[in-house]
Amino acid sequence: MARGARSFISSDENVSGSIVAVPSPTRLIAMQRLAPPMPAPPHPIRLLVIEDEQKLREALAEGFQLEGWNVVAAGTGLEALRHLGAETFDLLIIDWMLPDHDGVEILRQIRADGSRIPALIVSARVSHVDQVTAIQSGATDFIAKPFGFADLLARSRALLAQTE
Repeated sequence: MARGARSFISSDENVSGSIVAVPSPTRLIAMQRLAPPMPAPPHPIRLLVIEDEQKLREALAEGFQLEGWNVVAAGTGLEALRHLGAETFDLLIIDWMLPDHDGVEILRQIRADGSRIPALIVSARVSHVDQVTAIQSGATDFIAKPFGFADLLARSRALLAQTE
């Protein structure tokens, strides 16, 4: 990584296989914009990002906003549940380990209430058993930390395409 560079999501390999050092969230988004642009949806995509790490939460919100998405960011499970009770979303990105709630338990509660919103779990828990647990709990997809924004964006787009 270049001297003085900070990685907000991860250093990631770009298409040519070289490592990309990222000094800011905006540069991260620009450098990892590998997925081709998608046609504009009939309405702006509403995304709820549930992530307790402030820098990561802000970087994700900025990245998706640069893609034209409407993003609401929550730092706790309680804050997320309040947003879910008051607003509608097209996609959820949920961190598994939150300070006040377990992200998978939040997802189980959402599913028990009958919601079919696509949900992508992000987690530092990377075992196969954890991934299976997340999917069996109602996650539509799972991505392990650290991850590249381009991968998260591509997965998010794919989940939305499956629900159309």
